[in-house]
Amino acid sequence: MAKIAFNNTEFVCRDGETILEASLRLGIEMPFSCRKGVCHACLLRAVSGEPTADSQQDVEPLLRDKDYFLPCKC
Repeated sequence: MAKIAFNNTEFVCRDGETILEASLRLGIEMPFSCRKGVCHACLLRAVSGEPTADSQQDVEPLLRDKDYFLPCKC
């Protein structure tokens, strides 16, 4: 399970659950639209830890290098 901090709220993702799914389950407001990594509305930056390769797959290389990722894919 991953421990996530977002907007001064900490939460834990269940096994197999994306960060976006966990935030929605807990009522934590996070920007999103498509839930599939296409729109990039949910794009966030990791300030600690490393985003998964899947969560950065469609992110522009410059942003990927700065640890941006898609929580709908992570």
